Amino acid sequence: MPEIKKFAKIVKRKGKYCVQSHRRDKSGKYRNFGCYDSKSEAKKRLGQIYMFKHQKAELIDVIVKIADEVREIHISDALATCIDAIASETLKDNTILKLGKIVCILQKRGYHEFADQLDAMIPELICIGDCGCVAVPARKNRMTADKVYKIATDLKEKYLNGLIDEKSYEYSKMKEFESVLKVGFLLPPPASKEYKELPTDSKNWWEHFKNRGTK
Repeated sequence: MPEIKKFAKIVKRKGKYCVQSHRRDKSGKYRNFGCYDSKSEAKKRLGQIYMFKHQKAELIDVIVKIADEVREIHISDALATCIDAIASETLKDNTILKLGKIVCILQKRGYHEFADQLDAMIPELICIGDCGCVAVPARKNRMTADKVYKIATDLKEKYLNGLIDEKSYEYSKMKEFESVLKVGFLLPPPASKEYKELPTDSKNWWEHFKNRGTK
């Protein structure tokens, strides 16, 4: 589970018990989560904040895993943008709308399990609302050279079959990945004992995988 980065505390202000963020935000102010007549009410709200932060951290962890597994770059990138927005101080309505659109795209592309998971999270995210920021876990599936080559060749096949055109986002990503692969050995090697050392049979990753007939 992602580490909860920021906590809240109770402070007494003008006869009221207020729940505020433990640290100042970027503007130098403390975020106020509500003021109450009694300390017991403030403690109840503080407990709610902790609970919501825990739930939000768990939901982010699931979305990160989905972003890792989806092989289509534009969907993964869109999910990454949503993850950053959810993890920040305030969850905005346009983030929820974007998640809804991603659910529809996932359904159309055949990622039904991921679409159902994400769709089930949206009401939970709305209920959680504003409870402060949490840390985003590191993506586990690094973009190693073999994965980038696989995505680039998959996109190239779609392009050659007329499924994407030169104006599409996928086409621009295909060209970008091809260029990175052809520069040399900048990308991390595959997670295999075979690649303890960089290849010597080619000048770059693109040539290496192409010569090996990697798919």
